[in-house]
Amino acid sequence: MSRLAIALTLWLGLLSPLAAATLEVSEAWIREGPPGMGMLAGFMTLRNPGSADRFLEGADSPRFERVEMHETRIDDRGVASMRPVHRLRIPAGGTVRFAPGGLHLMLIGPEGEITAGETVPVRLHLDNGVCIQVPFEVRRTPPGQDPH
Repeated sequence: MSRLAIALTLWLGLLSPLAAATLEVSEAWIREGPPGMGMLAGFMTLRNPGSADRFLEGADSPRFERVEMHETRIDDRGVASMRPVHRLRIPAGGTVRFAPGGLHLMLIGPEGEITAGETVPVRLHLDNGVCIQVPFEVRRTPPGQDPH
């Protein structure tokens, strides 16, 4: 086997586990808030095409002081409460949705105004050390909904 073929085989061997270790992110968006709002919410869909469970362990953004994962729950009396989520399992072959009224990113302490039409970078931290940089679109309404 030639040196080039050996090098290519080794290179592809190193990339394959890394590619399989990442998540597919879609519909990433942040709900625009009124001017001066100290917290915003971010939503997305995570798909794990791999054969092993992945865990989302946190997130950060240069446009916010802090990013936390939260979940809104409604109890049997109809009372909604929010609780932090420190580690989120995305099952092998499965999908997890961050959506209004459920899982969401709490984006705390925005750096400047965050307005509809702009894109905000958010970095997702996985359990295997991989970080995924995701562009979040700032919107007034969820993707697929008419703003009028």
